[in-house]
Amino acid sequence: MWLLVKLWNCPFFKEYYESNWAKNAMLYENVEEFVTRIERKKIFDPFSLIKLRSSGITSYRTIWNNSNVEFLDAFGRRSERRKWIYCIENIKILIYTVSLSEFNLVEYNNVEVMNDSLEMIGKLFGNGLLSDARKVILFTKPDILVKKLQKRMEYSRKINSVVRPELEIISNDYNERIVINSIITEYLERVSFHLDSYHIVNVTSEEEVRSVTELIFDNVTTPFISPCLLPITNRMITTMYNIYLRKLLTDIQIITTINELSP
Repeated sequence: MWLLVKLWNCPFFKEYYESNWAKNAMLYENVEEFVTRIERKKIFDPFSLIKLRSSGITSYRTIWNNSNVEFLDAFGRRSERRKWIYCIENIKILIYTVSLSEFNLVEYNNVEVMNDSLEMIGKLFGNGLLSDARKVILFTKPDILVKKLQKRMEYSRKINSVVRPELEIISNDYNERIVINSIITEYLERVSFHLDSYHIVNVTSEEEVRSVTELIFDNVTTPFISPCLLPITNRMITTMYNIYLRKLLTDIQIITTINELSP
């Protein structure tokens, strides 16, 4: 682990890694965040920053608000998706995840990742077996998207400059507001008649994941916008408001005394 930290702090290694990442290479996107957390001695789940197994179906159970909840995670390439048909019956909530940072990635067969995702969501949301399920889109990795734009990676997909009202609060220092609006618009145009809500979340933040989970289970349709996309002046306000909603604030009185020096 500390070997990675030392390597990452070598300029040539970091530059080489990021130059290959910039060329659409399917490399880990959160190395810098991983190293930063280690250096700051933060306690965190390392698996929240890396990709896990991306094929097959995984099932796990948990308790939410005193109710038993079963999650089914479905992954895989085109050839593996036929397995999904066996687990989509009786689904109450369908959550489709879209990585915002994959706007410039191409798969091994020269298919653009986002085009494949758009095709898949059209088929999935229109499936009659899911007609009664609530449908939610999670747009993830907004922080990685911003990093790519900071490095002047080109966004070559269709631009939609008519910004949706709920996205106007997003910072636009690197055109992230326009890019995110364009991506989200593409998806909403594909599934507008079937979609119940969408959220933009940084899944490496436990607080954001918790907030979005609450919104989904409470059937709140107002989009959650990741604080990492807001102008710096607005981030503290948003963070404090989220803490307030979770009832973690208490009254604090700070008393200071000043002892006057005698002449």
